[in-house]
Amino acid sequence: MYIMKACGACGSEKVSKSPAILAPFIADRVFDWAPVEITAEWGLKSTKVGVAHCRLNSVGCHDCASIFSDLRFCAEEVEKLYRDYRGHEYTSSRTAYEPEYKAKAKTLHSRYPYLLDAESWIKGYLTPQSILDWGGGNGLNSMFKYAGNELYVHDVSGVSIGRGIKSFFEHDCDVNFDLVTCNQVLEHVSEPLNVLTEIKRLMSDDTWLYFDLPYEKIMHDSIPIIERLKRKRHWHEHINFFTEKGVRQLVNRADLNVIDLRIVSATDTPGEDLIFQTLVRKR
Repeated sequence: MYIMKACGACGSEKVSKSPAILAPFIADRVFDWAPVEITAEWGLKSTKVGVAHCRLNSVGCHDCASIFSDLRFCAEEVEKLYRDYRGHEYTSSRTAYEPEYKAKAKTLHSRYPYLLDAESWIKGYLTPQSILDWGGGNGLNSMFKYAGNELYVHDVSGVSIGRGIKSFFEHDCDVNFDLVTCNQVLEHVSEPLNVLTEIKRLMSDDTWLYFDLPYEKIMHDSIPIIERLKRKRHWHEHINFFTEKGVRQLVNRADLNVIDLRIVSATDTPGEDLIFQTLVRKR
């Protein structure tokens, strides 16, 4: 665990912060810090009674207007959080804290509805034959999965991947990928720039990168950063909330070029469930 003080998108240190908490499920799973009730029986003279949660800060960037949690996870903590991701043990543990997650979990075993349209958009630029899905879990939502391509998946969760998909390891670095995809990943990671830099290392001059991530609803309104931070008092798996400017500056910091960027509804619902979709190439 460490504290990030500069913007995870553009790198600016012109930021403001406001108090918030880490979701109890995350705090317990990663740190073994379940909420605790402090009662009078504790005998603490200068500490008020009440429920203690894991405290952190919501931080907002004055340059690109992205916001993020200042509490960041190290590699070992990331592995603990995403072990068996969305599997039986993960779902049971999370449902114990968040009963509403049980219903949501059932929908997560279906393929994302926006992928077909995203594939059509990408085909306007290339028709990939070899693909690496970075952070693709079991491959359920890997793009061009049913197009007869050579498909690899890289993921930290350790979940079993689907039939016909290959796991990507370091010894596969000589594979020449036409397309690298990174779907719904950068909002989760402690160092988005490091992820793009690592992906760039695997790209040839002919490789394209596609990534998407949520355009969180709290980011839609044009309001001062301080007011936005006051609306964000609780952080869960998504620890980075990007603006379009933040996405573009993140790509630029990785010494990559944005070829195309669009905002679409992941559920084909006007104004709802918006995501950024970005196509990138090496400079």
